[in-house]
Formats: sequence, C-alpha cells, structure tokens
Amino acid sequence: MKCICIAFTCILLSVFFSTKISAQPVVHAGIRTGLSLSYVETKGIRAPHLMLPGTEYVHPDMVGNLGVFMNVPVIKGFSIQAEGNWQPMGFRHEYTDFGVQERQFNLTYLTVPIFVKYSKWGIGLLGGLQYSWLLSAKQKEDGGFQNIYSTDVKPDMKKTDMGWVAGLEYTFRFGLGINFRYYQGISNFALPRTFTFHTRNAVYNRSMQVFGIHYRIIGNEKRK
Repeated sequence: MKCICIAFTCILLSVFFSTKISAQPVVHAGIRTGLSLSYVETKGIRAPHLMLPGTEYVHPDMVGNLGVFMNVPVIKGFSIQAEGNWQPMGFRHEYTDFGVQERQFNLTYLTVPIFVKYSKWGIGLLGGLQYSWLLSAKQKEDGGFQNIYSTDVKPDMKKTDMGWVAGLEYTFRFGLGINFRYYQGISNFALPRTFTFHTRNAVYNRSMQVFGIHYRIIGNEKRK
C-alpha cells in the first residue's frame, strides 16, 4: 500500500510541475462513455450450496461506463491524463446443481485511472495505473428450483481494487473521439473463503472496453 501511495504521489506531482514547466500548456478536459466486456480471472469459484459435482463456467458480461477526464501536457507529445469514472463490473457464474443454474454478479466502482499518454496526429497511446473504490456489489441468482433473489454481497468484497490499464484512441479536430481500453486487475478483490465465492483462490477483475467515445469540452486546439 505504501508503494501505491508513493506512485500516485509522484504522478500527481508530475502533473503539478508540468503546468509550471510548459510554456503554454493546452489543458484538455471532457466527458467519456463506453461499453466494456467485464469478466474475472480465477480458479475454482464454487456455488456455496453446490451439493453435487458438476460443470461450472464463468461468463463475461457487457457493462457501460461514464466519466470525466483532464489531460495536462508535460513535454512535446507526452502528457498526463487523470480520470474519474463510474464503472460497473460484473460476470455470470453458471453451474449445475439439480439443473443448470446461474448467479449474476453486479459490482459498481468509482475508478481513478492515471495515464502517461503519447499523442501524434490525433492518435493517442495510453498506459498507467487504475485505483478503484467499491460502491456496491449485488448477486442475483436464477434457475433450477431456486427462486430469483438479489443479495448484497459487498461485505464479501474488498473495498478497493487496483490494476494496470492500457488504451488506444483517436480524437478528431472538433474534439470528438473514439477509444479502446484493456484493464487487468492485479489485486484480489474478494475476501478469502467467503460464502459468496467459496474459494481460497484470488479473484481478479478484467475488463475490455470494446467501444468508447469521448468529447473534449475544454482545449480543442488546431492540430499541427
């Protein structure tokens, strides 16, 4: 955790000093949204009430996101971009227990990714760290002889999540752009051996933004 704090402090300091060093920095700010394919990486998730041995699958889920961003230039071609996003995550856990049954997990995070960005001709390459705070976590179960019900499973989850994120984007001269991203969690977001997951193995968030759009509200300069 100390390393995380030091890394984020260094990034924030670089943003601050970049505004002092750059002669005439063009700060970009705007809004963004998109659709992501969300899933998890783990081994051995089991339904807590599974009585008979059977086949189990973890399926991805399509989710949306919404956020804001600010981009501050550091040196020519390079900049620091910080964001704040409302980011749902989720997946479906399918298993057999007197018939095929399914559990749907819906997690909602407040995510703060901080990128180093290289831009040229409207094309941007991004890479950095993302820190997330869990806002809510729900489980809905359906199938077989079970009734449909929703359960709050936030107590079985860790309050924060962290991972690497990389992306590719293109921004038109009038400020509208498209972007694609991949997020790989590096911290286990599930508490060990809880009733929800019934596993000793780590559970990591994964997300691939298959399509995203952004719009610069501030800082649409002419491209050279």
